[in-house]
Amino acid sequence: MVPPADRRWRARGGTAIYGAVPRHRRAREPGGGRGRSCHEARSALTDLLASLLADAPADRPDDADSVRDKLDLARRASNIGALIANGESDELEFKSSLHHPYGPLPDDLQGRLDQGKVTQAQAQKEALKRVNTAVTKTLAAFLNSSGGTLLIGVDDSGGVLGIEADFRYLRKHKQSADSWLLSLRAVVNNALGPEVWEAIHVSLVRHEDAVVAILQCPRRDSETWLQEDNGQHFYIRASSASHELTGAGLVTYVRDHWRK
Repeated sequence: MVPPADRRWRARGGTAIYGAVPRHRRAREPGGGRGRSCHEARSALTDLLASLLADAPADRPDDADSVRDKLDLARRASNIGALIANGESDELEFKSSLHHPYGPLPDDLQGRLDQGKVTQAQAQKEALKRVNTAVTKTLAAFLNSSGGTLLIGVDDSGGVLGIEADFRYLRKHKQSADSWLLSLRAVVNNALGPEVWEAIHVSLVRHEDAVVAILQCPRRDSETWLQEDNGQHFYIRASSASHELTGAGLVTYVRDHWRK
């Protein structure tokens, strides 16, 4: 029998969760590697087999789509270690978190704080906002280029941190993977638009005793603009980073990239 905690949250057939996610988990240093990923993939397949053979109909998969989703998640669990080992590229990016600002305040914010131009709360709020923007900027860049994959819960060096550090920024009593996904959807909708949320595929996969979010972004058939306080911005991927285009370069890129 599959434990009741093995839940799934979906949006437009594009989001899935493998396994139950604890409300709080301490960030871990990298370790485990591909062997752990293979173990997790076997665990996913074992869970699927158990659900297919369950005595109670309520414990079995609802339909063929549910079976396909679990098989897909097993594949992702086996691949995530290899993804991390490959490192960042034009089509792969790591982000430590969606909400939590790791490390000290950025130098400019710390300077404004030291000068009394902002309060500690204001500085922290701005730092959190920048973390959100780093995620949506990467998504926009992938969508405007050849597509790509964003891993949230992995630092720049490939260390697995997990998304659990973000839970404290969610509403009290709603600090869970389900609520984290809802917060991700809100961030994406506000910065990029609901149509972008419909375009991407999001999975949560256990890796090294933490949970990593995998966001797969296809190449879109039209431009994706990032809405910020000072207007709309256009980003593409190049040299393993997200770059903003403006002026004539933007006009030329849009014309050539989406040439009919």
